[in-house]
Amino acid sequence: MTLRPFCSFAALVLAAAACAPAVDWSKDLARLKNVGTDDPARRSLADLDVTGDQRLDAGDATALQALADQAQAELKKRGKSTAVAAGLYHGPKEKAAPALTAAVVKDGALYLGALADDDLTVVAIEARWRALQVRMAALDGPTDAKPEAFGGVLLPLFPAALHDKVEPADICKAVEGVRLEKLKGAGLAPVAVFDFDSTVVDGNIMDPVLAVLIERKLIRDAANPKLQELLSKLSGIDRAAVANNSALKNATLLLSLWSDATLAEAAKPSAKDMFYLIVTMLAGVSTAEGAAAAAATFTTGALRFAAYRTQIYDDHDGCGMRRVVRLLNERGIEPHLLSATFDLLAVEAARQLGIPTDRAVGSVLEVKDGHYTGEVKDSAYYTKGAIVRQWLEAPPLFAFGDSARSDFSMLAEAAGLGFMIHGRPDFVARSKEEAGGRLVAVEFDGTEASLFAEGRP
Repeated sequence: MTLRPFCSFAALVLAAAACAPAVDWSKDLARLKNVGTDDPARRSLADLDVTGDQRLDAGDATALQALADQAQAELKKRGKSTAVAAGLYHGPKEKAAPALTAAVVKDGALYLGALADDDLTVVAIEARWRALQVRMAALDGPTDAKPEAFGGVLLPLFPAALHDKVEPADICKAVEGVRLEKLKGAGLAPVAVFDFDSTVVDGNIMDPVLAVLIERKLIRDAANPKLQELLSKLSGIDRAAVANNSALKNATLLLSLWSDATLAEAAKPSAKDMFYLIVTMLAGVSTAEGAAAAAATFTTGALRFAAYRTQIYDDHDGCGMRRVVRLLNERGIEPHLLSATFDLLAVEAARQLGIPTDRAVGSVLEVKDGHYTGEVKDSAYYTKGAIVRQWLEAPPLFAFGDSARSDFSMLAEAAGLGFMIHGRPDFVARSKEEAGGRLVAVEFDGTEASLFAEGRP
């Protein structure tokens, strides 16, 4: 591809037609065929060089966006969509052939009609994301396509470098001080993304939401067979009692076992078991009842569990998670919540934090005729990085998570800062091994409730 002289900073990031060259598919397709084949966490600037001129500029952004647009157009003709509402994206299938294998160029035009729906989805999402990455990397104009990682490419916009482990106050200073003028002037949305459990709040929402379902007697007997099956497998359990118990009573037993920190692992359900059992217990519950139960989980609590909103992380320095979200909103950095928990809980969590509910995504529960079926339609647990690429308007300036398994891929997408909340050794190790150690650990002193109990107003 022969590039025209680069016109201006604004022209590059907006890929203005007057400055960006036309795409020469016969030359560029070979380099584009790696779209959807690399590890996003390890993606380098060199990987984004579509034109092969060792530079990142308008030509690369234009080719990638044109590819994404053509894939989207083909999907639309088939009645398909890459929107989150149409289904969560889980990334390219393992060991699958490159998504563009069946693409052909004829008389200078690119044809994607032979691609399967799944391959078109990969191309549309991944090419769009790479185009955005090019625009961010070349924010000051054309730049060398170096072998260094894309992750953290926008760190020069922050007031101070943050490494290894920081204090919560450093997060607030980073939000207050990050320079947004170039991003906004380039039409790139400044965004942030949060996990929820053990990231924004201390603990797992499974406990309090099950308590609310029990207190409100929303658990139907249809859930009892699966409850009995799970409970009967636990050590030390009275199987005869479990067999005779109602679903409500077995749910109460399940909650007591799950929340008992003194029990051995063999005597209590796993987090995965709890997730799917609570989904089962929602069968027959109307969406209105579910929304009310989610609200009560946060605002009033149930049984021995306090209102969950009191468990939001806070710190003696005044920079708790609620303040972080408020500062993001004030700066015009759009916060998003991406949680593996149920979608109805993710939506309520966003509402409690001051995040617009259309910026909340969780594992999707199946609904028929206005009632939950007791089945998970789509899980967000292992694919947060892919969902970020599908969903967000741009690579995030800030990303927050606590789990090396479910949150690492999301934090690895950050063009700015990725924070490991109460970063555990496995998370820190993975950051060093797969992300060059660029993710930063942070610990909070407690929760809003615990600091209030200490006398903080």
